[in-house]
Parts: sequence; C-alpha cells; structure tokens
Amino acid sequence: MLLRRFMKHVTDQNWLAVGIDLLVVIGGIFLGMQVTEWNDERKDRVLERAYLERLSDDLTHNIDVLQALTNFHTSTRRHMNDTAELLMAERWDEDEHQRLIQQGFAWSAYPSAQLRMGTWEELVSTGRLSIIKDQELLTLLQQNDAVLDWANGQIDYIRSTAIGWFDDFREITVLKKLDDGEYVIRANFQDVHNNENFVTKLLWATSRHARTIGIRGEQMVTSQAANARIQCLLGTATCESAQ
Repeated sequence: MLLRRFMKHVTDQNWLAVGIDLLVVIGGIFLGMQVTEWNDERKDRVLERAYLERLSDDLTHNIDVLQALTNFHTSTRRHMNDTAELLMAERWDEDEHQRLIQQGFAWSAYPSAQLRMGTWEELVSTGRLSIIKDQELLTLLQQNDAVLDWANGQIDYIRSTAIGWFDDFREITVLKKLDDGEYVIRANFQDVHNNENFVTKLLWATSRHARTIGIRGEQMVTSQAANARIQCLLGTATCESAQ
C-alpha cells in the first residue's frame, strides 16, 4: 500500500508527497531500531541484575568461609602461643597443661578455602563481562580474582614449609579421632618442658599461622569491597555507606 502510493507520487512528480513518504519510511525504520535497542538494553539490565545477585551470593559465602578460616588459625595460633608460654615457664603448671591438651589441636593444618567463583568464571568464560556496566565493580572483581590466585600460591608455600616440623616429637603425641572423622593431636607436653629446640620450632610454626591469618584477611578485604559495591548498585545499601 505504501509502496504503491509512493510510486504514484513519483509518477505524478508530487515531490512534496514523495518527501513525506520517505520521512515516514525512514522514521519508521529509526523508531523500530530504537525500540529494538531499548528492548535489548532492558534485557541486558535484567540479566546484569541477576548476575549481580549471584555474585553477591558467592561473595557472601566466601566472606563467611574466610572468616571461619581466620577464626581457626587465630584459635590455633593462640593455643600454640599458650603452649610455648607453658613450656618456657620456670615452674610447671599442670592445670594449664591439662587445659591445653584437652582442647585438641591441629598445628600443621592449613585448610583450603572452599570458595565459590562460579558466577565470575561464567562471566569470563562466556565473554559476558561487558554486561557489568559499573567499571568500579569490574575492577574490584578483577582484584578479588587476582588476590585469590596470589593467596592460593602463598598458602601452598606455607603448607610445604610446615611439612614434617613435628616429626622429631611424635613420641609426645597421640592422634585422636573425633566424631566428625577429623583427627586432632593429644599431647603430653611435660616431656618437652624447657626444650628449646621444640619451643623454637613451635614459635616458627606460630608465625606461619600468623601469616595465614594475614592472607585470609586480605582476601576478605577484597571480597567485602566487591560485595559492598554490588549492594550499592542493587540499592540495598547507599553508595556512601558501602564504600
């Protein structure tokens, strides 16, 4: 219908009508493109929000895991320091000795962090990072990923240096199996009272746990920063309070 009318106007040399017809066609095409673009943008923003919510769930889980690991290493380090103080004391404190051996401990344990990175890895592997429009968040997520790789390398190194340090003192320990299947060490520390070699190794091991606490803390900082930015973008926290 429109084409027939257009051809008639050309045949009649009604150039004003031809111009109007062209404007109608061009305007229709432009409007259609704008509607399509707006619809695609709307779909992208819906998808972006879904990704932000998933990223936040992952980061919240990771922060909880890292906090639990930090608590574990803090408790282990405290136990080791208390043991060192007991062993270096001039007089033997049997009450403190019993308190320490009843706790059970895992001085050489450096548990892996079971972190969720699935959403981030999906965004990277599928080439969908551009769906995240906030450049500050992208930077924070990239930093979080880089810190994870760095932390894994650091923890692996610490584990390698912790292997075998306790071997010379196996005779003072007994492995005890707990209800959940884990093993802890029960020990008679009186056999190494004032044993400088043992105390020196113990303090070195304590420093490894202190370093691990610092590493997990750095991971928590980057995870919390990224999660705070997401909460700001989702509107669940003000940008001022999230920073």
